[in-house]
Amino acid sequence: MRGVPVHESDYARDPVHPVRCSDLTTVFPDAVAVGPDRAAELPGLIRRGALIVCSAATDGDLDRLVSAAPRLYDVLWVGSPGLAAALARRCARVDGPVAPAPAPARRPLVVVGSAHPATRRQLAVLRARADVRGVTVGDDPTPAVEALRTLTAPVLTVRTPDERHAPHTARALARSLASVVRTLAGKRLVDALVVTGGETAATVFQALGINGIDLLDEPEPGVARGTPLGASSPSPS
Repeated sequence: MRGVPVHESDYARDPVHPVRCSDLTTVFPDAVAVGPDRAAELPGLIRRGALIVCSAATDGDLDRLVSAAPRLYDVLWVGSPGLAAALARRCARVDGPVAPAPAPARRPLVVVGSAHPATRRQLAVLRARADVRGVTVGDDPTPAVEALRTLTAPVLTVRTPDERHAPHTARALARSLASVVRTLAGKRLVDALVVTGGETAATVFQALGINGIDLLDEPEPGVARGTPLGASSPSPS
């Protein structure tokens, strides 16, 4: 991660899922390690049902590895956004209808449950804007809901406290965060969601009855935009 082993980065201090080892061949001793120069071996390994750890340093490496798989759906792909991009390039359609752009959001709610320093820096930049206001949620979601209902800013934010927490506390805060979102969405006080963090998104979407996302586009690198499936609620990003 930017030249720093993952087990020495901020992810090593995550209270819920701390990373203790950066070497996947150590984490999965039965795995077969394959680099881009051995991509030709992948079809045989896939047919055998092998657990494969692929090493890649560039987007070109990822493209070679993905292209070597005869059928993408024969593989359970697990990896980084770079791998997702390589899979998207392999599956890209050159024609077909273009999904219509969603209507502009008039009252988005930014939901931040991650305590990762990069996420908090991004939130600080956002909240420095004059048109953004927000609150911090605690164990009881009621004060946060009441505070957000009184705000008139075009963009609202709700976040958990900055400090990292033990797993049980983090889960309780995530549930409180989801309760705030469900209340505001139910009262139509917001019309779009921007959610950071997979675990935060899962908790929020479960509270809203959302069981999937119909992806539309990628307005910014690493930011997926789509409409929810399974519930009538603000459009998540």
